[in-house]
Amino acid sequence: MLSADDVHQMEDVLDRLLSLRDSMIRTCANMRSFLDTLAQNNGDIDDGALTEAAVRESLEEAVLSPMPATRASVEALEKFVFDGEVQRGSSSDQRCVVCLGKMLSGDQVTCLPCSHMFHGHCIEQWLRYGHVCPLCRFKLPTDY
Repeated sequence: MLSADDVHQMEDVLDRLLSLRDSMIRTCANMRSFLDTLAQNNGDIDDGALTEAAVRESLEEAVLSPMPATRASVEALEKFVFDGEVQRGSSSDQRCVVCLGKMLSGDQVTCLPCSHMFHGHCIEQWLRYGHVCPLCRFKLPTDY
């Protein structure tokens, strides 16, 4: 069980991560603006197009990855009550990798399209800040 100090420290880390994410979003917007200006003013298509494509690809992979999943995609996820049955290929005690807690019979769980299961409230909170499965990095849709 986590102590109040542990929870407070985790909240502080989350606040710092969200601040960093917001900063990265602003940087990405500035880079997109720069790239749009570059595309408009670039007469030499060979050099400019290759540079622009490389920068855009890099931005898409590195900067946009921490975007939240769409509300519709989260609401559409399969939700059910855990019956104690172990998922194929997992150990005898099924755990939620978000909170690291054991899934008990009767727990509300959510299954992502990649078939990974989590406590419902844990994965919903996770997907508010990122759009990828914490186990396999399966990408859910984003608004960005």
